[in-house]
Amino acid sequence: MTPLPDLIGDRAFASPPIYLSDLDRCTPSDALSRESRRGCWRTLEYETPAFAGTMLMANPETGAPDVTCRPRRRGPHAISIGIHPTDVGQIDWRNATGDVAWLRARLTGDPAFSILEWEPGGHLKRRRLEEIFWKVADLTDQEIIFSQYRLRAGAHPEPGDRSPARIAYVKLVPLTGAEAALVRADRADRSHKRLQGHTDLSNVLQAGTVEAIREELEPFYNRRPPYLDYEEPLTAGFRAATGRDARQLPPDDPEWLRYRAGVLTGFMRRVRGAMAAEAGARGSPIEISACILGSIADNLFFGIDVAAWANGGLVDTVMPYSGAPYALPVPTDTWSGPDQVRPFAEAVAGTDCRLAMNVMPRFMPPEDFRRMAKMLYDAGSDRLFFWDSYQRDHHRGCWNALRRLGHRGEIDHWHAAGEPPLGTPLTERELKERCARLRDVRPEALERDRAIQPLLTLAGWNMQGFAPG
Repeated sequence: MTPLPDLIGDRAFASPPIYLSDLDRCTPSDALSRESRRGCWRTLEYETPAFAGTMLMANPETGAPDVTCRPRRRGPHAISIGIHPTDVGQIDWRNATGDVAWLRARLTGDPAFSILEWEPGGHLKRRRLEEIFWKVADLTDQEIIFSQYRLRAGAHPEPGDRSPARIAYVKLVPLTGAEAALVRADRADRSHKRLQGHTDLSNVLQAGTVEAIREELEPFYNRRPPYLDYEEPLTAGFRAATGRDARQLPPDDPEWLRYRAGVLTGFMRRVRGAMAAEAGARGSPIEISACILGSIADNLFFGIDVAAWANGGLVDTVMPYSGAPYALPVPTDTWSGPDQVRPFAEAVAGTDCRLAMNVMPRFMPPEDFRRMAKMLYDAGSDRLFFWDSYQRDHHRGCWNALRRLGHRGEIDHWHAAGEPPLGTPLTERELKERCARLRDVRPEALERDRAIQPLLTLAGWNMQGFAPG
């Protein structure tokens, strides 16, 4: 099998990295201060074994304004952002998301900010810098804008309503002409467009501008079964058709389940007709996707006849949620093997309906995401689906693997190569040196983690001997 370049992060690009570490050059200059001051990013000098620089720091109550970093580079580059993990003691979100920190970043030509996310950590984690791969982009006439993430929308900011952030550096890897051509061809190849996602409405309801909606775009909303129960029109229709009282039957009576499924199939037929009429008025097709339960039997129990929907052309994609009974959240909220996938593949076989298995759990190491994707594809899934994608898409380490899971060829070549770690390969000497500096990090974890730079000093403090806040 011919090796393919692996485009996770910047691992495929050969040029040496360029570190923009003097972030005290960001503008406007009056948004920066060497002392803690509300309305300003604080500047802190630091040293690593590879380079020194000045990071920008903002706490929840700082209310720091947006600042601009000028790379002054031309052509396509891989862009990563180095951060200093924020102490968990600084996180007071007043909601249930206090296990992560966020930073907003955008290029001047981007339509909206990206949200970068990391786990804060504590004293030991503060002995290092961590790197978040962002994207590959043409930096010609572009600047990078950093913004504190606001946790609550509204015209009047509240104290403590922003995510803490410490921005240490920007890493740029220039692409060669051949690498740039590879990236362009990869983006133009629509055969890789196999991923679908769902998010809840909570964040978009707070969005007050078009740009904010684009940041948190969440166009659909659906929840769990039951979809049909024992409503009077349903039981009356069943009594008229069979002479039986559904309320006196076992809930899994086959005749009752078939009747109820027929009613829901009829509803989906009307939905398809309504969407076809609307599509005709718009002049463009409207696809219908259905997130369903994790077994054929569970679906029929709640009125979903997967094969009837597929054979009737009523849905374009079915997306089984997980192998857990009734899609309930349990520790085994995932697929155990291909035997759980094949019945769905058989139900849609020979139809135009696509199968997109949901990838769970939400967070896994990059290697496990690829192993799960390969199993699902090999068992018959045409695409992959991601429930709660709003929890997965903020450029964590696993995101670099997740967003490329549509590239089946890349996954197959990785598998054929023995499933090597997806971090930057380290020499044995580099591995020992880094582990010696970071005694809280195991070698096997570090081998996967391209994001670590040991932090020697910060604002004059020896960070390897004592890690101040």
